[in-house]
Amino acid sequence: MASSHASLLEKELIQKTEFQRTFVEQAPDPSTENINAKLANPLAGLSHDKLIADGEAFAKSHNLGHLSALFQKGALVAQDPLAFDSLPLLTNEDKEVLRHEIANKWDQPKMLYYLVILCSLAAAVQGMDESVINGANLFFAPQFGINPKASSGDPSRNQWLLGLLCCAVLGCWLTEPLNKAFGRRGTIFITATISFLACIWQGVTNSWPHLFVARFVLGLGIGPKSATVPVYAAECAPPPIRGALVMMWQMWTAFGIMLGFVADVAFFKVPNTPHVTGSTGD
Repeated sequence: MASSHASLLEKELIQKTEFQRTFVEQAPDPSTENINAKLANPLAGLSHDKLIADGEAFAKSHNLGHLSALFQKGALVAQDPLAFDSLPLLTNEDKEVLRHEIANKWDQPKMLYYLVILCSLAAAVQGMDESVINGANLFFAPQFGINPKASSGDPSRNQWLLGLLCCAVLGCWLTEPLNKAFGRRGTIFITATISFLACIWQGVTNSWPHLFVARFVLGLGIGPKSATVPVYAAECAPPPIRGALVMMWQMWTAFGIMLGFVADVAFFKVPNTPHVTGSTGD
């Protein structure tokens, strides 16, 4: 009887030891938890004095010293957005504005909605750049002596098919240096201008190598623009509606793709009269 009881205790001890070992093995790594917390909120754990000092230093370093008080308040609120009522640095007017922002998330400044419209247009143009070329393929390929259906011949003559893809991949790598040098708005302006001019350039090409170069340059505009506009929208949008405004990029890109195909259909039966290529259609 005693040996049976001892055996039972031994089994329980073994099971308890195994459970403790498993619990320790599955316990989260403290270093990982700290990293995740830092990524979730870089301001977590900082004292109010530190936040106030950092806010003032940031404002002065960017020649915004006259707005130091606003940056100090912003740093305090950013640390814990829902605890603004307990911040002594905020005035009653400041707190009322924050309460209104939480209760009325779509009541935003007109400039924000202006930004939404511009970002939507950028996405729509992006989609049109991608799809409108499909209709043009029916006409410029025969004019340039390109037979996409041929299984033989010189493969290099079909390189125009890769122009946009190759340079979009290359252009994406230019996103970081362009943003660092010109900022978000500067990068968007430069790349949108490149895209605009490259589209006109494609319309006046007279050979497939010429078209390839134009498509290549278009990719330089499309790559950084497609990466910068959503980031800029996310940075400007308040947290309650940030997801909706960032997702608009994909929605309006799809809308632009549709517009591109609509334009293809609209111009499909337009007579192909002699133009810059010197060709005469049927």
